[in-house]
Amino acid sequence: MISTSTRIVDVAKGIVASMFSLDLPRRLEFERRRLWFRLSLLVGPALLLASYGQAVAGIATLITAGILGSSAVIWLLCQHFPELSLRMQLGFRLLDIGLIYLILFNLHHFFGNTDYSFIYILSIIAATSTHGHKGMVLTATVSTLIVLLERVQLAQLGVVTLNVAELTDVAFHAVVFFVVGSYLDLLIAQRNVAENKVRKQSDYLRALVRTAGQINAKVELQDVLNAVCEETAHSLDVPMVTVSLYNPHREELRLAAYYGLPSDFAAKMQPMPKRVYDAYARATPVVVVPDVQALEELPNESIYRQLDVRTTVGTSMYRGETLVGRLNIATVGDVRDFDPEELDLVKGLAGQAALAIARASLFDALKVSNAELSEAYDTTLEGWVTALEFRDHETEGHTQRVAKMAVRSARAMGVDEGALIQLRRGALLHDIGKMAVPDAILNKPGPLTDEEWDVMRQHPVYARDWLEPIAYLKDTLDIPHHHHEKWDGTGYPAGLKGEDIPLAARIFAVVAVWDALSSDRPYRKAWPQDKVLEHIHQQAGTHFDPAVVAAFLDLLKQDQAAA
Repeated sequence: MISTSTRIVDVAKGIVASMFSLDLPRRLEFERRRLWFRLSLLVGPALLLASYGQAVAGIATLITAGILGSSAVIWLLCQHFPELSLRMQLGFRLLDIGLIYLILFNLHHFFGNTDYSFIYILSIIAATSTHGHKGMVLTATVSTLIVLLERVQLAQLGVVTLNVAELTDVAFHAVVFFVVGSYLDLLIAQRNVAENKVRKQSDYLRALVRTAGQINAKVELQDVLNAVCEETAHSLDVPMVTVSLYNPHREELRLAAYYGLPSDFAAKMQPMPKRVYDAYARATPVVVVPDVQALEELPNESIYRQLDVRTTVGTSMYRGETLVGRLNIATVGDVRDFDPEELDLVKGLAGQAALAIARASLFDALKVSNAELSEAYDTTLEGWVTALEFRDHETEGHTQRVAKMAVRSARAMGVDEGALIQLRRGALLHDIGKMAVPDAILNKPGPLTDEEWDVMRQHPVYARDWLEPIAYLKDTLDIPHHHHEKWDGTGYPAGLKGEDIPLAARIFAVVAVWDALSSDRPYRKAWPQDKVLEHIHQQAGTHFDPAVVAAFLDLLKQDQAAA
């Protein structure tokens, strides 16, 4: 019996809580606005003072203080403790009803009639009607009982006579309350619907703008796809989003990115053939499946059942008339009724995604083309180098070695990867100017004359004149043109000194001498490594940049330690 009574009490508490609880932040604003209606209760003490003057000043002051004081407390709670104020809503309502009863009782006691009940009807309505029909019904019932209790007490004091007319008056007040309250509740409901629609549209517009900003900031296709999934999930508050891309060669849509889908299940997702897609998705721009679990013979049905996927919404992504792919969202565990604004947002997000995917796909295609073109250029350069080495047997294998070592040395000195690409190409082409040197000079077995040296020293100039008109190779000129310059300014062809010499040329100068002295030549044997390193160390500050020498020797020590 006790448990039954307890359950009844709990149910009653639940009903009361459901009638008065506010679970949305925007309702807090209604609580603040309601305070202005409470101030209409000041009509009571004003009438007392107007009719009886100083004789009722004490009672009027007490009622006024009660109204203003309680209003101030509610206002402060709403301002500084919003969560607490929301939890105390029922208490606020009881406080309002108590104030209304106090004012009505005193007015009736002094005036001897009940006509002033009408003054407070609108105040009661305004205090509760924002809580819908249930709140209005409960407040109307409680208010009617209070007015009835008031009549009983006034009858006991001899102010009024409790009869059928009095009870009829109470019923009339209740009817007026219901009629006026229903009208006000309808107006408020219509306003709430309009506000919600405007708010949703504003939120969805911001979501589209935010999503466009996020996905357009990505250039890699996979990054774009991942951003589409994440932004869609956040904008629509859904636990699962997938993007499938259409492959026209295979005529199928295959999963390309996902959010909220376990990776092991993603690996099991089968592609959707184009014919199945046409039958399933072409009938309407947005396909809504209220509950996937109620369907049979659905693509990837077993995965959906294992994950308890329920409501799904899918829309195609087009670039003009070309199918790009499909964007799908899904709920897990619960069925959800997506409203028209949310379905419009899905279409809008799909449109943004289609543009970003098309742009990223184009970027990827350009990258592939550029990579292929770059590889073709490098192959051509290596062909030139091979041709030069066939002509100049002294340098056979030398070019590839120094190019590799120059890149390692430059990387050790912090040169960025983009510059390393140009440095490698310049290293490959460092002696390309020798193609213009006559064979009689280039392959002369004995020492060169002064006149022949003058011709040989022109090969950096020939390299510059040859490579400079080629836009693709313009940034590689530092090494072919300046690798014979010296730190002290005694080099050629321009006699540059110190840091006026490009860094790439300074690095290459050290590497080229190291490789030349470490290799056998027709006119001498290779030097011992210790002697080579000692020579390079001695030339720091005259032939070579001291900082480059230090970095290069340190790199060689690291290689020796690793070996």
